Amino acid sequence: MPQGTVYVFNATPENVALILNNYLVVGGLAGVSQSTGYQAQSVQVQRSASPDPGGPEFAQRNSLIVATQSGQAYSFEVDIDPLQVQPAADLQLYVTFGSALLITPTGAGIAIQGGQPSAEQMAPLESSG
Repeated sequence: MPQGTVYVFNATPENVALILNNYLVVGGLAGVSQSTGYQAQSVQVQRSASPDPGGPEFAQRNSLIVATQSGQAYSFEVDIDPLQVQPAADLQLYVTFGSALLITPTGAGIAIQGGQPSAEQMAPLESSG
């Protein structure tokens, strides 16, 4: 069965790094600005039908860290219920400062509040550079 994709959009005005399930996905996803017509830049991340991720993919239970270029960081627990959203479906995830919004194929939005990541969660970013 083909797996879907999660399109992760940076809706902040700053470049961000994304750490998904302890793997660095992207180190500099561009922020929105007037010069780009306020279009949010995105990165594509594969989905998995498994309950727990085995790599930089969205499974049923996920930990996403968003780290800004100004030094702020937010952690999000992104849970995707396969009974509500089939693993083959594509999703959109918009990240902002301290909150995120997961959009399903039906257009329903699931709000996700962010918290402060631990030093352990930030380790992939520290080791990358």
